[in-house]
Amino acid sequence: MNLKANSVNVTKKTTVVWPQREEEEEVIDMTDIGSKFNGSYAINNSTICYVVNNEVFVTPYTREAMAEIKALGLTERHFYVPFSNWDYPKYQEERWSSLRKEARESQYRNYENDCRNWCAQHGVNELSKETMDRCFRIPRGGMKVLMIHYETVNYPICNEMN
Repeated sequence: MNLKANSVNVTKKTTVVWPQREEEEEVIDMTDIGSKFNGSYAINNSTICYVVNNEVFVTPYTREAMAEIKALGLTERHFYVPFSNWDYPKYQEERWSSLRKEARESQYRNYENDCRNWCAQHGVNELSKETMDRCFRIPRGGMKVLMIHYETVNYPICNEMN
């Protein structure tokens, strides 16, 4: 993984969109973060903001991103993390959405690999295709549950991915 290639460079003044506030826009000034937190990173809501050479970058949280941040020797600090509260960079919305989607897929792949490694270490074999064909599989997107007074979606720990 190339950390910068999988990040959004946050310019000194970035226009942010808040979709839950009817497409409200806000300009954030990142100048202070770039100068005060050089060589640092912060995490909020599965989003990492890091500063290298006074440049501010944001990337979705993944194991691979954290490994690269640790390898760079960045120090964890506490500061504002743009795009970590459903907001997104106005002029890079598509790229940010794509990075978020890839991060989710990366988490699914990592979880599946963790499960397979654990099973291999503990002598647990895969279920046969015949057994799996007779099983009830809950989709990754959850299962719609209709109650008398409301409707919801449940996301159980075990789903079609595990």
